[in-house]
Amino acid sequence: MLIWSAPANAGVAVPVTWCGGSEQTNVERADVVNGLQIHIVYAYASDTPNRFPALANGIATDIAAIAAWFQLQDPTRVLRFDLAEFLNCAEPSIYGTLDITVVQLPRAGAEYQANATTVTRVSDDLNAMGYGHPDKKTLVYYDGPFDNPTNCGKGVTGQIDGGKNGYAVIFLAACSANVGTGIGDVALTVAHELIHALNALPVPFPSPGPPNVCGVSQGGAEDLGHPCDSATDIMFPTGSPADKFSTQVLDLNRDDYYGHQGAWWDVRNSLFLIRLDSTDAAAPTGPAAKRVTATSVKRIVTFKWPKAGGGGLLGYRVYTNGNLFQTSNDKFYTTKKRKITIGDKRIVPRPKRIMELGVRAIDKSGNLGPLETIRFRVGVGIVNAKGKLIKDTVPPSSPKLKQSQVLASGIQIRWNKAVDIGGKVKSYRLERNKRSFIVVPASTRSFIVPFDKARGTWTVRAIDKAKNLSPRTQSLTIK
Repeated sequence: MLIWSAPANAGVAVPVTWCGGSEQTNVERADVVNGLQIHIVYAYASDTPNRFPALANGIATDIAAIAAWFQLQDPTRVLRFDLAEFLNCAEPSIYGTLDITVVQLPRAGAEYQANATTVTRVSDDLNAMGYGHPDKKTLVYYDGPFDNPTNCGKGVTGQIDGGKNGYAVIFLAACSANVGTGIGDVALTVAHELIHALNALPVPFPSPGPPNVCGVSQGGAEDLGHPCDSATDIMFPTGSPADKFSTQVLDLNRDDYYGHQGAWWDVRNSLFLIRLDSTDAAAPTGPAAKRVTATSVKRIVTFKWPKAGGGGLLGYRVYTNGNLFQTSNDKFYTTKKRKITIGDKRIVPRPKRIMELGVRAIDKSGNLGPLETIRFRVGVGIVNAKGKLIKDTVPPSSPKLKQSQVLASGIQIRWNKAVDIGGKVKSYRLERNKRSFIVVPASTRSFIVPFDKARGTWTVRAIDKAKNLSPRTQSLTIK
């Protein structure tokens, strides 16, 4: 069990030995933290030396100092970092088990060095390589050429959730001298940019908004996303290599971005922070994997799942093809419903196309339940990794009624053939007043109803081999 606690000398950089060692890899390790979390990436340009072995312990030491300082500022919260299980790890600090991924970027350093585009190009390339998970913020230590020696990093604001825009990037070319000291350029910059990435002070502000944001006279328009009431605030727009955590505060007077009483977003409410004041430390259970399913009618897909267990349930997070089903700039995405309908201008399911659908429960403390996923072929059913049908969950098309005929023996109800993309129609069910009247073989396209039983509203439904029922036809009313 992970124990999140601040050391007695919180805010001081106590040396940490990272346990990854020779195990470093460009693949994220299996999650051991069941919650929204911050993943760390060391990314270097394709023509830049890999300095990670020399920096690993320093990065872990700085992260430990940041977490301890944060918890000292607010004893009820701590940043939730992505951790891993390492064999024979003797390091007593949990920050020795940080899941740090080492990535060689696909471009040469010259393509990343322009200050105006570095973050976009680095994050775009990492996203293309499979990073930017919707349940994670990504902290990147970028190692490569960079043309602004006074800019140590940038945290992307405007998104509360994780995902492809949830990045904070540190430029080691501008400020790598103090890695591992817990002071100055690197550690304080990491703390500053992570708080930005948790959506502190996104521009534009509401009105009324944060009272102490920097104006043009206080540092220029580019500093609008910072408070200017004190240089000791961790989010002040400028700093010094001599700055220490012991002199920094988290939102002076608690009125701009953390623990404030305003109507704008409060970082203290971020689900990337562990609630140490909550007794709810357990992740939700479920939903049960075997009951997660999907079906479709034409180009409308319905994804359904059973109820999850656990206390303090906030709702469910739903994923389509690895992305959150919905995103928002001012709240975490959850739904209390146990099904969603997919088929709008944003996501248009196409017949026979495979979609990956996932769901996991989340509670009010940001704890996440297990992710349950299925692969669904639109119009067909649930398939395996090779695209082979393993469960037919899609009903046939609705058979269309034809003009009925009055015969000597009764009224003949007729219908057209139904179609089942995933298999064959097995039979048709003739219904009177929405109740089954008779089931006939698939080769049958009509049925004569005796006059004494004809009164009522008639519909026809197709049935496939998996016993899926089609939608009802248009109705025929006989009086």
